[in-house]
Amino acid sequence: MKFVKKFIVLFLVAALASAVLIYFLWDNYRVRRDDLYLQTERQIQNQLDYLLDSQRLIAEIFYDQSFNNTTVAGYLNQAYQSDAFTKNDLRQGLAKNLTHIYKVLQDKNFDYLHFYLPDGESFVRLDDLNNFGENLTNDRYTVRLVNELQEYIEGFEIDNDFSGYRYVFPLFVDKKYVGAVELGISFNNLRHELDKRYPMTYNFILTKEVLERKIDLEGNKNFLVSDLSQDHLYVRDNEKIKRVFTVPARTVALIDWYIKGEITNELAAGKPFIKMVDIDNLHYLATFIPVNSVTERQTGYLVTYALDSSIYTLQQSLQIQYIVVISLFFIILFFVKYVNDSQRELMDKNEELSNIAQTIGEGLIVIRKNKNIMFFNNAAERLTGYMAHEVLGRSYSGFMRFMDEASGQNVDEFIKNTIHFKKQHTVGKDTVLKVKDDNLVPIAAVASPLLNRNMETVGCIVVFRDVTKEREVDRAKTEFVSLASHQLQTPLSAVNWHTEMLLDGAPGPLNKKQKEFVRAIFEGNQRMIKLVNALLNVSRIDMGTLSVTPKKTNLTKLINTVIEELLFKIDVKDLKIVKKYVKLPKINIDAQLMGIVLQNVISNAIKYSREKSKVYISTSKDKHYVIIAVKDHGYGIPKAEQPRIFTKLFRADNVKTRKVEGTGLGLYVAKSVIDAFRGKIWFVSEENKGTTFFIAVPLKGAPKIEGTRGLEYHI
Repeated sequence: MKFVKKFIVLFLVAALASAVLIYFLWDNYRVRRDDLYLQTERQIQNQLDYLLDSQRLIAEIFYDQSFNNTTVAGYLNQAYQSDAFTKNDLRQGLAKNLTHIYKVLQDKNFDYLHFYLPDGESFVRLDDLNNFGENLTNDRYTVRLVNELQEYIEGFEIDNDFSGYRYVFPLFVDKKYVGAVELGISFNNLRHELDKRYPMTYNFILTKEVLERKIDLEGNKNFLVSDLSQDHLYVRDNEKIKRVFTVPARTVALIDWYIKGEITNELAAGKPFIKMVDIDNLHYLATFIPVNSVTERQTGYLVTYALDSSIYTLQQSLQIQYIVVISLFFIILFFVKYVNDSQRELMDKNEELSNIAQTIGEGLIVIRKNKNIMFFNNAAERLTGYMAHEVLGRSYSGFMRFMDEASGQNVDEFIKNTIHFKKQHTVGKDTVLKVKDDNLVPIAAVASPLLNRNMETVGCIVVFRDVTKEREVDRAKTEFVSLASHQLQTPLSAVNWHTEMLLDGAPGPLNKKQKEFVRAIFEGNQRMIKLVNALLNVSRIDMGTLSVTPKKTNLTKLINTVIEELLFKIDVKDLKIVKKYVKLPKINIDAQLMGIVLQNVISNAIKYSREKSKVYISTSKDKHYVIIAVKDHGYGIPKAEQPRIFTKLFRADNVKTRKVEGTGLGLYVAKSVIDAFRGKIWFVSEENKGTTFFIAVPLKGAPKIEGTRGLEYHI
């Protein structure tokens, strides 16, 4: 029963949603259809406007170059005050001078060139030299307007002599108005030029009311009865013009017949509109663009016929969408139960995973990109002192701080870096977590990126645990190493001093065999001293007793000093040191500690270089750092072992089998010192090709750190 009720509810919801969707689909179709209509109307209007504009540019060129000058306009200036006989001579002279220009104008689609005197009298008409004179005075509105305003006028105009688009220009001689020149392009020529330029068929239909007032229709053969409307006439085809119909004349007639009864009201409205007609399984659009006269009165329409399936395609798309919606309606009903069951199963799994996360012994926090906490397990509650309901949905930074134990600075960059770089990051070894009541808990923590199904980072998962006991054990080990190393220093120094005396022959001369034994003791003791010093350095770093005392230091000089100290080792392997320095300012750093870093890095390059190869040492500078690069052509570091290169007692596998001295502590010490300087140390390496180490020291210098001891320096 419960399922039936749920099914009915879902059925009604789905039915309502389908109805709403169908409504929106129809509305979207209507909007898109109207947009297509508007685009088509604008396109055709732009075609007509572009043609009229291009003809105007041609007319302006002829006006500027051929008509508005003292020669042509001078004829009109003389004729205005002359008698009829003189006017006739001037008329014949002007017509003769302009005959070749009129032929050029005809090639440019103009079929009418007419000159008028200031009183509106026709002076010369190039299409009919016998049709001019007083009987045409004041007959054309455009000419009257130009005579009154003495300004350029253009527009559609209809009269008994010529119907089409007129460009009428004022003529001047020495700034004196002497008349007007009219260049006309007929409806036939406009239609013919549009046919040539664009893949459509064009017709002009003109309002019978306007034509009857302007033209004696019984004696005029330029217009035909329209099949579209009893109130409009077609512009008759010019027999001289051979039309190429993109849409056949038979099809045009059929389109007119189909839409004849539907467009009476739309024609009367005087606005653009479109009708769609299907003929012989082809889809046509008939587009009507209003044509207004120069007086802004509607004269008729430019009608275009084009093969265009865009609206039909839109209708087909709507039908397909309807089918899809109805299909989806039934699919939803069939799969409702399946979805419900899947959701229930998913909820059970989520609850199971949540229970697992709640019961693990380590603290687990899920943090969104905006820093808000979205999961907080039981162990996290126990370690921080906060209950889940206190922190969920709020920023973690308001409840807990990941801090460096020594400096007290925030070290939550590992969370930000995990989210930004999509890679796992861990906290430093001396990290503590500041929790409720300002308690500090030593922790180890790792952050892993939380990705969605599109592999986009949406947050991170932080797992952390209390390492108080581990740190105590580690500190005890460090203190033991420090104590043992201190205790070993004195006897080792004594052995070193006595072996040196024996080798120098202080007690008496040694034979060759005795010298070999003493030399072996001396060299072994030297290795022990290096190891003890290295262990002491590591213990001081780990115990936080390292002292950093910055002073103005010449880095270039310090590098050269270290190289000089290593000359014996360089000569043994017959290496060449290639230096490339830039001018550097003095920097506030601890010179002794920096010397240890340089000694470790450069001596490594020497140790692991092949004999007779080159070691490159260079310096450079950017806005924030001085960068020292040490490059060798040695054994390189295997890619799999590169992440461990700065850890304690690490040596790569590819050098363990070679007779190369080393404790595995030098780079650990170097990184610890550079970290204390707030600098950077990194490397690039390729096995069997070599390694380049980079040391970046801040230009602003290293911070002063109060400690009890420096580091032991031993070549």
